[in-house]
Amino acid sequence: MFKNTKRFRIKSDPPLYRCIYCQKSLSQKIDLERHHISCKSRKESDIRDKYEKIITCLKSQLREQKDMYEQMLIDQRKTIKDLQDKLENIAIKAVSRPATKNTQINYIQQLRPVTEEHMASNVSNLTIDHIIKGHRSCGCP
Repeated sequence: MFKNTKRFRIKSDPPLYRCIYCQKSLSQKIDLERHHISCKSRKESDIRDKYEKIITCLKSQLREQKDMYEQMLIDQRKTIKDLQDKLENIAIKAVSRPATKNTQINYIQQLRPVTEEHMASNVSNLTIDHIIKGHRSCGCP
């Protein structure tokens, strides 16, 4: 008789196994394992854990990209500053040069065109030496 009572569980005994996901109480370990297969809270917890890992990974990638773009921005600002300095130096040099080109352009613009009458009147000044020198200076044999 004593053995039979040992087989039956008394209702006042606390449950031996508890689901860590939904806190459901179970009497045997096999029941707990079977419950874990179908436990909705466990599935939700697994999904939550999976997405938290994905979010953590994406946040890390985003942080890396942000750092990379901030470094690129710093480099570009430095390049812009260097180019502005170079442009300023070029402008200063250009302003400090004398205006010889403007003088030459003004002189050329004031020249009168050569006409046939002008050439005919100056043919008497032309010698054979001028023709030979002009022929050699053009690079012809």
